[in-house]
Amino acid sequence: MPRAFVRVSFLFLLVLCTASAGEGDVIRVGDKAPLFRGTASDGSSIKLDDYKGKPVVVIFFATWCDGCKQELPRVERDLQKRFKNDGLVVLGIGRGHRAGELAGFKRERNFSFPLIEDPRRDIYSKFATDYIPRCYLIGKDGTIKHAITGIDISDFESFKRRVEEEVKR
Repeated sequence: MPRAFVRVSFLFLLVLCTASAGEGDVIRVGDKAPLFRGTASDGSSIKLDDYKGKPVVVIFFATWCDGCKQELPRVERDLQKRFKNDGLVVLGIGRGHRAGELAGFKRERNFSFPLIEDPRRDIYSKFATDYIPRCYLIGKDGTIKHAITGIDISDFESFKRRVEEEVKR
């Protein structure tokens, strides 16, 4: 494979996995979170409505996205494990993926939160038009409390603080 092709491909993937805050958003902080339902990698049915009254983190990702592969372990370690016993729900949405693909990905990486299929991007399109990874914090009242795009560590730290505030409310 020619080096120029590899470099261009890497830059293209980097652009797909990063964006400025707000770029590609369909919903914004303060908006009511769009309801969705989907099938998890274990075959179970998941509806956002089932978590009414709980704080929910939704992370959109793809298995091929290098930025997502960095962000998902942070979500597991710093959010799921830390706040699970405080009522936080974490839902991973596999943009463009089917449940079968996500099952192996979840097993390989040892994620404990559900990974939900979104093969036609039906769920994703309710939240955004472009860019992954994307994390949304949905408050106990069902509104978007905070959102980040990309893998900037300072953005994630800010997101984590907002999650902690919402969990303790």
